[in-house]
Amino acid sequence: VTPVSPGLRATLATCLLQLGDSQEAVVHLRQILAQDSTNANVRFNLGRALLDMQNFVEAERVYAAFVADHPGDAEGFNHLGLARLGMGDPGAAERCFRAALGLHAGDPLFHGNLAQCLSDQARPAEAELAFVEALRLDPEAAGIRCQLGWFKITQGDLQAAQAAFEGALARRPSDVSAGAGLATVYERRGDLRGASEALAPHLDAAPAHPRVAMCFARVSKQLGQPEAALAVVRRALEPALPKHQEAGLRFAEGD
Repeated sequence: VTPVSPGLRATLATCLLQLGDSQEAVVHLRQILAQDSTNANVRFNLGRALLDMQNFVEAERVYAAFVADHPGDAEGFNHLGLARLGMGDPGAAERCFRAALGLHAGDPLFHGNLAQCLSDQARPAEAELAFVEALRLDPEAAGIRCQLGWFKITQGDLQAAQAAFEGALARRPSDVSAGAGLATVYERRGDLRGASEALAPHLDAAPAHPRVAMCFARVSKQLGQPEAALAVVRRALEPALPKHQEAGLRFAEGD
């Protein structure tokens, strides 16, 4: 059998990442690094795949080593920040996002990620400014609008949250998190029919999105049909879930 060349294996891994098969991509990326541990692009993609799998601890190690070797790489700092945010350390994540912005201040995603970690640190005024700057740089960014919507929910501003989620869905109708956010707005207003309609397109996904499952559990319970949500909640209970999401789903399952 002819050995697969590292270049071909790297191309295959990139394709797998684009298809969402991060677990298989990791296998190939590790094989390349076993032969050449200095391959910067492969190391970066390994961290990306680990982030996709929510293996934040190993992703943090990969990106910490990456930025030590490439201190001018803004994306490296951004991804290190995402890993540290996933590990539950928003203070360390903030330093990474600010380092990324110091290298490339014009990237809206960096501002959006900074806004998220500022929100997680209960600094809403600063988070608001970061969201405003992110959307100034890219008004069409559906993902940032969705982040803004969840931020507005935490602030109790359901009107602004609804506008943000509707803006996200207008630009990316299949955005599951935005759909769950809009359903959450309806549910908090007592509009259970509106919430059910917003959730309906996302209930058959496998695995189910945690926010969809938790909102559906609350809506189903209020409708007197709690058993309807059990299958969705259980499909959302994946091994790699962040602990706070797993805890929320376990409470929903128990209820």
